[in-house]
Amino acid sequence: MGQGLTTKVAQAAVAQLAEFGAALDMVKTQTDSLVHPQMDGTGGSATSELNAMAAKVAGSQIRERLLPIKLTKPEANWLELVSTAINSGVLLKAFGTYYPKDRKGQHARYSTLGVGAAEVEVDILTGEYVVLRSDITMDIGKSLNPGVDIGQIEGAYVFG
Repeated sequence: MGQGLTTKVAQAAVAQLAEFGAALDMVKTQTDSLVHPQMDGTGGSATSELNAMAAKVAGSQIRERLLPIKLTKPEANWLELVSTAINSGVLLKAFGTYYPKDRKGQHARYSTLGVGAAEVEVDILTGEYVVLRSDITMDIGKSLNPGVDIGQIEGAYVFG
Protein backbone atom coordinates (compact mmCIF):
# COMPACT_ATOMS: atom_id res chain seq x y z
CA MET A 1 0.00 0.00 0.00
CA GLY A 2 2.20 2.81 -1.17
CA GLN A 3 5.94 2.73 -1.66
CA GLY A 4 7.68 4.36 1.25
CA LEU A 5 4.74 3.93 3.59
CA THR A 6 6.38 1.05 5.43
CA THR A 7 9.46 3.22 6.03
CA LYS A 8 7.33 5.96 7.57
CA VAL A 9 5.43 3.45 9.70
CA ALA A 10 8.67 1.90 10.95
CA GLN A 11 10.03 5.37 11.79
CA ALA A 12 6.94 6.15 13.86
CA ALA A 13 7.25 2.88 15.78
CA VAL A 14 10.99 3.13 16.44
CA ALA A 15 10.66 6.73 17.62
CA GLN A 16 8.78 5.38 20.65
CA LEU A 17 11.57 2.88 21.39
CA ALA A 18 14.72 4.81 20.46
CA GLU A 19 15.55 5.56 24.10
CA PHE A 20 16.00 1.81 24.59
CA GLY A 21 18.38 1.51 21.65
CA ALA A 22 15.95 0.32 19.00
CA ALA A 23 16.99 1.21 15.46
CA LEU A 24 15.05 1.51 12.22
CA ASP A 25 16.59 -1.63 10.71
CA MET A 26 15.24 -3.65 13.67
CA VAL A 27 11.60 -2.80 12.96
CA LYS A 28 9.63 -5.10 10.72
CA THR A 29 6.34 -3.86 9.35
CA GLN A 30 3.79 -5.02 6.86
CA THR A 31 1.04 -2.81 5.53
CA ASP A 32 -1.42 -4.63 3.36
CA SER A 33 -5.10 -5.41 3.46
CA LEU A 34 -4.45 -8.85 4.99
CA VAL A 35 -2.84 -7.27 8.04
CA HIS A 36 -5.05 -4.18 8.14
CA PRO A 37 -8.48 -5.30 6.92
CA GLN A 38 -10.08 -1.92 7.59
CA MET A 39 -7.42 0.08 5.77
CA ASP A 40 -8.61 2.67 3.32
CA GLY A 41 -7.04 3.32 -0.04
CA THR A 42 -3.81 5.29 -0.17
CA GLY A 43 -3.60 8.86 -1.28
CA GLY A 44 -2.36 12.31 -0.40
CA SER A 45 -0.71 11.42 2.95
CA ALA A 46 -3.90 10.13 4.59
CA THR A 47 -2.51 6.60 4.74
CA SER A 48 0.78 7.85 6.19
CA GLU A 49 -1.07 9.61 8.99
CA LEU A 50 -3.38 6.72 9.85
CA ASN A 51 -0.70 4.00 9.76
CA ALA A 52 2.11 6.02 11.34
CA MET A 53 -0.11 7.10 14.23
CA ALA A 54 -1.25 3.49 14.74
CA ALA A 55 2.42 2.41 14.79
CA LYS A 56 3.14 5.13 17.32
CA VAL A 57 0.35 3.75 19.54
CA ALA A 58 1.74 0.21 19.21
CA GLY A 59 5.29 1.40 19.86
CA SER A 60 4.19 3.18 23.02
CA GLN A 61 2.51 -0.03 24.25
CA ILE A 62 5.79 -1.92 23.86
CA ARG A 63 7.66 0.98 25.49
CA GLU A 64 5.42 0.79 28.56
CA ARG A 65 6.03 -2.96 28.83
CA LEU A 66 9.81 -2.57 28.54
CA LEU A 67 10.10 0.39 30.91
CA PRO A 68 10.05 -1.69 34.14
CA ILE A 69 12.83 -3.90 32.76
CA LYS A 70 14.88 -0.86 31.76
CA LEU A 71 14.52 0.54 35.28
CA THR A 72 15.98 -2.64 36.76
CA LYS A 73 18.71 -2.86 34.07
CA PRO A 74 19.54 0.75 33.13
CA GLU A 75 22.69 -0.19 31.18
CA ALA A 76 20.99 -2.90 29.08
CA ASN A 77 20.96 -2.43 25.31
CA TRP A 78 17.97 -3.17 23.07
CA LEU A 79 18.77 -6.85 22.52
CA GLU A 80 19.32 -7.45 26.23
CA LEU A 81 16.02 -5.74 27.06
CA VAL A 82 14.13 -7.79 24.50
CA SER A 83 15.77 -11.01 25.64
CA THR A 84 14.92 -10.27 29.29
CA ALA A 85 11.35 -9.39 28.32
CA ILE A 86 10.90 -12.63 26.39
CA ASN A 87 12.36 -14.70 29.24
CA SER A 88 10.07 -12.90 31.69
CA GLY A 89 6.95 -13.54 29.64
CA VAL A 90 6.46 -9.90 28.64
CA LEU A 91 4.33 -9.57 25.52
CA LEU A 92 6.26 -7.77 22.80
CA LYS A 93 3.51 -7.84 20.21
CA ALA A 94 1.34 -4.76 19.99
CA PHE A 95 -1.53 -3.52 17.89
CA GLY A 96 -2.21 0.13 17.40
CA THR A 97 -5.21 1.82 15.93
CA TYR A 98 -5.72 5.45 15.16
CA TYR A 99 -8.79 7.31 14.10
CA PRO A 100 -8.75 11.10 13.79
CA LYS A 101 -11.25 12.45 16.29
CA ASP A 102 -11.89 15.76 14.58
CA ARG A 103 -13.25 14.39 11.30
CA LYS A 104 -16.80 13.52 12.39
CA GLY A 105 -16.97 9.93 11.22
CA GLN A 106 -14.87 10.27 8.08
CA HIS A 107 -11.42 9.01 7.25
CA ALA A 108 -8.73 11.60 6.75
CA ARG A 109 -8.74 13.12 3.27
CA TYR A 110 -6.05 15.40 2.00
CA SER A 111 -5.43 17.52 -1.01
CA THR A 112 -1.75 17.85 -1.75
CA LEU A 113 -1.02 20.85 -3.87
CA GLY A 114 1.77 21.20 -6.36
CA VAL A 115 2.76 22.48 -9.73
CA GLY A 116 5.11 21.16 -12.36
CA ALA A 117 6.42 23.00 -15.39
CA ALA A 118 8.62 21.90 -18.26
CA GLU A 119 10.47 23.92 -20.87
CA VAL A 120 10.60 21.85 -24.04
CA GLU A 121 11.87 22.48 -27.56
CA VAL A 122 9.70 20.77 -30.18
CA ASP A 123 10.61 20.39 -33.85
CA ILE A 124 7.22 20.87 -35.49
CA LEU A 125 8.38 19.14 -38.68
CA THR A 126 9.71 15.90 -37.16
CA GLY A 127 8.02 15.83 -33.77
CA GLU A 128 11.36 15.42 -32.04
CA TYR A 129 11.62 17.14 -28.70
CA VAL A 130 14.22 18.02 -26.13
CA VAL A 131 13.35 18.69 -22.49
CA LEU A 132 15.43 21.71 -21.52
CA ARG A 133 14.25 22.05 -17.95
CA SER A 134 11.55 20.87 -15.58
CA ASP A 135 10.62 22.14 -12.13
CA ILE A 136 8.32 20.89 -9.39
CA THR A 137 6.97 22.69 -6.35
CA MET A 138 4.88 20.81 -3.79
CA ASP A 139 3.23 21.78 -0.53
CA ILE A 140 3.23 18.65 1.61
CA GLY A 141 3.35 20.24 5.05
CA LYS A 142 5.71 18.66 7.58
CA SER A 143 7.12 15.52 6.02
CA LEU A 144 7.53 12.29 8.00
CA ASN A 145 10.40 11.34 5.68
CA PRO A 146 11.58 13.93 3.14
CA GLY A 147 13.61 11.36 1.18
CA VAL A 148 10.57 9.15 0.62
CA ASP A 149 8.34 12.10 -0.26
CA ILE A 150 10.82 13.61 -2.72
CA GLY A 151 11.14 10.22 -4.42
CA GLN A 152 7.35 9.88 -4.64
CA ILE A 153 6.93 13.38 -6.06
CA GLU A 154 9.72 12.98 -8.62
CA GLY A 155 8.43 9.54 -9.62
CA ALA A 156 4.89 10.84 -10.06
CA TYR A 157 6.13 13.73 -12.15
CA VAL A 158 8.21 11.51 -14.43
CA PHE A 159 5.39 8.96 -14.72
CA GLY A 160 2.90 11.73 -15.56
